[in-house]
Amino acid sequence: MRKIDHSALLAFVGLLTACPSPNGGDSSTSASTASSTESSTTTVATTTVMTGPTTSSSTTPPTTETTGCPNGVVEDGEACDDGNMVDGDGCNNDCTESGALLWEYKSGVPGLDEVRDVAIEGDAGIVIGGGQNSDRWIAHFSEDLALNWSKTYDAAPVDIILGVAVNADGIFAAGALTPMLGPDPNTQVRKASTARLTHTGDVTWEDLWENDLGDVYPTRIALTRDGDVVIAGMMAVAADGVGVFARRYSAMGAEKWTANHPINFSNNSLYPLGPGLAVGPDTVYVGGYIMGTNGFEESIFGFPANGGDPLWVRKTAETAGIIDSLVRDSNGDIVVGGSGNDVKEMTVRRLTSAADPIWSSTGCTGQVARAVAIDLHGDIITIGDGPGNVGVNIRLCKFAPDGDLRWGRDIDGGVGDDRGYAIAVLPSGRIVAGGKVSAGANEADAWLAVYSP
Repeated sequence: MRKIDHSALLAFVGLLTACPSPNGGDSSTSASTASSTESSTTTVATTTVMTGPTTSSSTTPPTTETTGCPNGVVEDGEACDDGNMVDGDGCNNDCTESGALLWEYKSGVPGLDEVRDVAIEGDAGIVIGGGQNSDRWIAHFSEDLALNWSKTYDAAPVDIILGVAVNADGIFAAGALTPMLGPDPNTQVRKASTARLTHTGDVTWEDLWENDLGDVYPTRIALTRDGDVVIAGMMAVAADGVGVFARRYSAMGAEKWTANHPINFSNNSLYPLGPGLAVGPDTVYVGGYIMGTNGFEESIFGFPANGGDPLWVRKTAETAGIIDSLVRDSNGDIVVGGSGNDVKEMTVRRLTSAADPIWSSTGCTGQVARAVAIDLHGDIITIGDGPGNVGVNIRLCKFAPDGDLRWGRDIDGGVGDDRGYAIAVLPSGRIVAGGKVSAGANEADAWLAVYSP
């Protein structure tokens, strides 16, 4: 079932190196026609060079002097031994290193491919959303990254999926379609697509919407406890003005409400990958920025769960920055990732539910944190990117709940600019990371990897 809603057209803003090529990076895809793809994919053990900015270990002393793991002494067959039973603190409780690469997948398809979001389907596997050769792309993998199925959805010259979520009812995806291409990004008006699919990728319903004011660009999707669907992104709120938006659907695709807030920005040729999105019982949190007198101001917009103008808008830092990602923990705190300190450093912050600061860290060396996730122990995992030996490298880091850096990894594809876009945590505690790695001029492989906690 397809529904066309001519309500409000969204505008998308892109930050840093995130203004994508019309062939892929910021492409869009429509679920109106789907085709299964069997790309020349491979699963390999270790093809990525990784060196950690920091690896920290717990100082908890061993409880016994006996041999074995853990006892605080590195013995034969052990990569490390810090003497405690804490998993993910740099040395895991089985005496293997935290953040070790376990499995890796590269799409190996000619053209520009990328993983833009990752969702975990319980014990059934991993769902990714992104773009493959200018088509929207969804695929399903096992935990060891064996490809179960892969489908593309083509409805426009350039399509992309930017957010995916999963529950018992199916797979939910948000993305954008570019119906016409042109040399000026300001003239490339995009439509937004929100769709529900079966667990094998068949479209159940899809909503397309646009208006005459500018782009439609949803970048995030989340599910509520009662099964509703919430998307967020950028939209045109005036002929020369951009704002953040949130939109809520029922599980069957009926629009419940759409709300927005201007960000005092009118440059439609640069688009950030955010805003971040998280859903609480009473509030829909959207993280982004407002253009102020000193440039980008990191901001969180608290929309009421039942719709309407934001209940509040909070600036979260004194220096210029942008929030690209946002997650809510079980206690109601908000963790945000983005680019802080005058849009120069990969920054992670923990805030209260009212967006008051608790701590902030730039310990994960890089330029932007594009996604954040929280594991069952309350540790925070973030992925992004920053300068490397050859172009841009992917950064992957884990923080303790109090903000101490547990470990970090610098991931270099070895060819050119690589990007880290997506992060999720499996029930086993293993970490799923997604993005793209350069495969040469105008070529990029979709990248998916699983790491130890």
